[in-house]
Amino acid sequence: MSASTSTCHQDLIRRMVVPIEGQQQKEGDYMYSRLGLGLGVLVLFSRLAWAARPLDTEDPGTVPQGKGELQGSVDAAKGDDGALVGLKGSLDFGLLPTMDLRLQTALLWVDPQDAPSRVGMADSLLECKHRLLDETATLPAFLYAITVRFPTSLGASDLGENGVDATLLAVVGKTCGPLTLNWNGGYVFISRDRDLDLVLLSMSLEYRFTATWSLVGEVVSAIGVNQAPAVAVLHGGATYSLTPRMRLDGAVAVGVTRASPDVLVTIGTTMTLF
Repeated sequence: MSASTSTCHQDLIRRMVVPIEGQQQKEGDYMYSRLGLGLGVLVLFSRLAWAARPLDTEDPGTVPQGKGELQGSVDAAKGDDGALVGLKGSLDFGLLPTMDLRLQTALLWVDPQDAPSRVGMADSLLECKHRLLDETATLPAFLYAITVRFPTSLGASDLGENGVDATLLAVVGKTCGPLTLNWNGGYVFISRDRDLDLVLLSMSLEYRFTATWSLVGEVVSAIGVNQAPAVAVLHGGATYSLTPRMRLDGAVAVGVTRASPDVLVTIGTTMTLF
């Protein structure tokens, strides 16, 4: 996320509390949602993508070339099938003036209702963002992002999935005075079972009412193409620029479908490293 859009965020994945998809039973084993695009998130976007904190809708900003950015958060989610707490972090690096690269991972504690609790690493995400069009006075900015999920959590904790998933995301963003509107549309390719593929749709709004404070809100959805259930959440939160290099944030979300988590809470920070 560039300096000019650092206060206009929204991270996924991401990002971020991360919505949990809920627990599904398959071949006698429980498959838990994980923090993903995007720690800020469990996946609604955990294995999908991760946006700027504290929301899951990506914005068209990128980290300036040669600069670095660190995001970290504590996230909690509660649903009918159990609870989850995650410590999530990501590192961004600006490759070009309009392109950056992000690596994300998380440490999770999952407490399903009908199974023993587990602690372990989540799968990792690698995301590349490229802005094709800069915003003008009349036209919005346009960016695409490609996110790949790697099965780095395989082991005794069983908090990950086999295979490598990929997400292709389109991002449109426009700022009008103190208001910034971002829209995302994408598709998630689930390699282990293509019947679990997802369509992603989200929209966020940010209102900057002072130089340091902003209010943010969004609606985020992941719609199953075949067998996967539809997940949707409503998100609201705030950001505070503590210093020119550090921003604090927090958000609360509620699920609006049967497969969505009941409540999600996240608090976190974004820091410019150099």
